[in-house]
Order: sequence, then C-alpha cells, then structure tokens
Amino acid sequence: GLSIVYGIVRDHGGQIWVGSEVGKGTTFSMRLPVRIVPDTAEPVALVAHGDSVIRDFVAAALTGWGCVVRTAPTAREALESLREDPVTLAVVDRSVADGDVPAWLEAWGRLAGQVRLLALDSGGDDEPARVIRESAAVTLPPPYELCALFRAFQAVTQW
Repeated sequence: GLSIVYGIVRDHGGQIWVGSEVGKGTTFSMRLPVRIVPDTAEPVALVAHGDSVIRDFVAAALTGWGCVVRTAPTAREALESLREDPVTLAVVDRSVADGDVPAWLEAWGRLAGQVRLLALDSGGDDEPARVIRESAAVTLPPPYELCALFRAFQAVTQW
C-alpha cells in the first residue's frame, strides 16, 4: 500500500515524509503541488537530467503546474528535442551538458530569447557547470525540494 501511495504522490509532483517516535507512533506527511492554469496556451518544457528519479520528479511537478513536458536523459536527446519542437522552458542539469558542451553553447546562442533556462546546479566549476549557470535565468542548487523548485519555476516563467 505504501508503495502505491508513494507512486501517486511522486507522479503528481509531490513529496512524502515519514516520521516515527517510539511510544508515540508513526506520522506520514505529504505535500502536493497546486495546479497553475496559465492565461495562455500551456507552456512546453524540456527536463534534461541524467538521474531518472530527479528527471521524473521535476517533470511531474511541471506537469502539475500547467506545462506540457518532454524529458531527455542525455545531451544528444535534449539537443534533438530542442531542435524538433519549440519549448518555452528548459530545465537542465550540468550532467547533461557534460555530453556535448560545444553543442550546448551553439544551442543557447541560437535559442537566446526564445527558451528560458532553469539550471539544476549539482556543483562544480568545470566548463559544463559554467555553461549551464551562465546561460540560466535561474539556478537551483540541490537538494531539489518542491517548494524551492516552485519558486524557481515562478521566477523563470514570468511569461
């Protein structure tokens, strides 16, 4: 039963916590996102992250906030997705930029002003980390909690 609840909460972009105290019992808490209905057509977002758990978490949250979401686990797939159909928001982790830094530089140069970038910054000061940070409208450091992600989403999506 708990795995089903976890799956439902995760698929809706939520979080679930458990706390237990000897002699007092166990408490389960969950937080679900509020659905934001934009005044215009649904924005299209690309979530590019090498970690499937984080990628799915961010994608579920953005879906709940009114975005149509595409995902990509690799630089190649993310760059192909950016070439295929227009997106208004890209959520990209430096792990994906590691795949092809020159291609990312070219993509951001071509898409400047068309796509807002929310960088998931897992640290480092190497070239991929700098490329993502310098191109981003907003940078979100870990841990990627729902409230922080929502604030970053609001900051970057002032359509």
